[in-house]
Amino acid sequence: MFTRGLIELIAPNACRACQRPGANLCLDCLRGRVSPRPRTCYLCYWGTSHGQVCIGCFRSSPLDGTTVVARYEGVMRDLVIGLKSHNDRWAAEVLGAMIARGILKCGRTFQVVTAVPTSPGRYRQRGYNPAELIARSVAANLDLPYRP
Repeated sequence: MFTRGLIELIAPNACRACQRPGANLCLDCLRGRVSPRPRTCYLCYWGTSHGQVCIGCFRSSPLDGTTVVARYEGVMRDLVIGLKSHNDRWAAEVLGAMIARGILKCGRTFQVVTAVPTSPGRYRQRGYNPAELIARSVAANLDLPYRP
């Protein structure tokens, strides 16, 4: 705890996008560089009110819908790659908060949060499951239980 505080005093965090001192990703960059996709059916991309599966695709889908909070480009791509490939575990907190905010905005409700398991080889290589870290952050932000 003391060591971490000392490190932050000597070398404070800077935004990974604009280099301003403070958080790993400042709110201005997060808001200004993230462009969510319109709410659409994830199968045919037909517009729906909350990202549900449209009536035409409903019978062929095991999911009732999806929620997209950002496009996989720019800062978002950097966050995901950092988490998966460069041990930037802090990115899971940012991504989890964004996903939770997106879920709240679209008005959908859930009882539990879970994650897709990573392969045993990737887990051994990284020492953690990025999807689990994100899911735990989503659960914490929505005050829901996380279940493996």
